[in-house]
Amino acid sequence: MLAPANGIRISYDISPRPGSGSGAAATTTATTGARRHTVVLCSGAGEGPEQWRMALGPDLVEAGFQIVTYSYRGIEPSSCPDGPVTMAQVVGDVVGLIEHLVDAGSVEAPVSIVGYSSGGWVACEVARHRPDLVTCVSAIAGIGRSPAYERLWLHGLLEVARTGTSLSPEAAATSALPLLLGPSSMQDDQMVKSWHRLLVGAASGPSPTVDHWAAWQEWVDGPDDKHLDELRSPVQIVAFEHDIFLSPALAEAAAAQIVGADVDLVIVDDCGHLGLFEHSDVVVPAIVQFLLDHAGPASGTRDPDLGCVGGEPHEGVHA
Repeated sequence: MLAPANGIRISYDISPRPGSGSGAAATTTATTGARRHTVVLCSGAGEGPEQWRMALGPDLVEAGFQIVTYSYRGIEPSSCPDGPVTMAQVVGDVVGLIEHLVDAGSVEAPVSIVGYSSGGWVACEVARHRPDLVTCVSAIAGIGRSPAYERLWLHGLLEVARTGTSLSPEAAATSALPLLLGPSSMQDDQMVKSWHRLLVGAASGPSPTVDHWAAWQEWVDGPDDKHLDELRSPVQIVAFEHDIFLSPALAEAAAAQIVGADVDLVIVDDCGHLGLFEHSDVVVPAIVQFLLDHAGPASGTRDPDLGCVGGEPHEGVHA
């Protein structure tokens, strides 16, 4: 589906769709009959929304939420206008999409936002600029000072995009694996083969435009102060022990900067940047419970089947 937003058209999907289904697929909760609370899912830079079908998306629907996924400007089938994309435009696109869906009666505001990797910054910026639209934010492997390697990595991607030279999907996937998976996962042959196959498929799909990457270069190369102290919505920061893009130390520093809102810091052991998928049995329950506590159909309650969050931490989790 395409929605007019911020002067362009954004490709998006809603699950469950308004007025559809019954039981788990209904747009109202079975227990209370209340409208499902909406969670907007922001992918990382250059990524489409497909990742959310692999983890978290189905779990949120099962927990009673409605989810909205979308593609950034510069990634088809969303509009790909000429000219470098700015972070202000990326944030404005999400705001515009939410407002369009509210006006159409498809969702109710405020919504919660979950962002993966650099999508965590998008989520925080939407909450900072439009707190009236946002109940809470969960940033997965996503907010903190950009280390030197992240800056070099992004500049390398931009150089490849600008020159038109690129690795084959197989070579690109192989080189990406050690950057994304933790050491234990890299020793798991089955996991390595599975992720290589998935990354090859992703590399073979629609490629982000050079202009799309400009927003992330602007953000990474900008000042380290990202105004986290201006956030007023509850924030969850999920960090992974071996993440080379957002170390636990950087996540802890980011959490310390959020002085105007409640912060839930979750550090998960023995995984890399793809920790949501490496340890979904730990990460997914933590995120679902955070959303339930702050915005969900059972706000203020704890589902014992989701594990322990906010009390005694999961094994391998520092809360």
